[in-house]
Amino acid sequence: IVTRYKETGNSLNMIYNDNVIALPTRRSLSCTPPFSIAAGSPVFPEKLYQSVNSAKELHSIAINSESDFNDSMLRIAKALKLDIYNPGIKALHRIDQKADLEKNGHVDHILDPLRCSLIGTAPRLAKALDFFAPANNSNVLELTNQFTNPCAESGMRRAKIIYALPTASSPSGFLLTEIQLRHSLMHNAYDETDAMSKRIRAIDAGLMSSTSNLAYTCTVRLERRAADLQRKRLDTNMSAAQC
Repeated sequence: IVTRYKETGNSLNMIYNDNVIALPTRRSLSCTPPFSIAAGSPVFPEKLYQSVNSAKELHSIAINSESDFNDSMLRIAKALKLDIYNPGIKALHRIDQKADLEKNGHVDHILDPLRCSLIGTAPRLAKALDFFAPANNSNVLELTNQFTNPCAESGMRRAKIIYALPTASSPSGFLLTEIQLRHSLMHNAYDETDAMSKRIRAIDAGLMSSTSNLAYTCTVRLERRAADLQRKRLDTNMSAAQC
């Protein structure tokens, strides 16, 4: 017996043999004890992944989907009265680098080939959190609220949202993208901390590719420099959060 029901909007799920399948993505969803329809708790896929086999394929889908993503984000930003910061498509070399450094080589685990930040004051961000709650928005697959408990690594206070963008360019019919919600004061520190992040990534990438060829003292010096930059990044974000 297949039971079909609407969760929110136009998203249609079905229950088959006690498994919940998200249509049209056909991903198996978790129905573990935390799930509660009455409480409005979201149903999350156990693992999120792109329907791609290579960085080049993911980058190509992102290029073909960029216009739709930008249009959707501009409409949402206007409706929520938030500013928008869009860094553009993640570069092909960054997709490869992130997969190697953070995802154990799994390109399909890169969930931000297209990304943007929505920026505003606390009252407007509160409305945005409600708008993007998975129980209220069928395109939102995951929402991580770090306004109360900042990211342990960076000290950033934000919300990170994985947003399924409908696109004919992807085999699944969707491209997973990332939206961040940031307070205006926190965003002001972004340029400085982002520059630090890029330098840390460059050091990590260099160490990964050249460790065997570097003298021990050089390796230790680079690792110490990366640690110093990480501490400065954390301090900068924590200071911004206290403003």
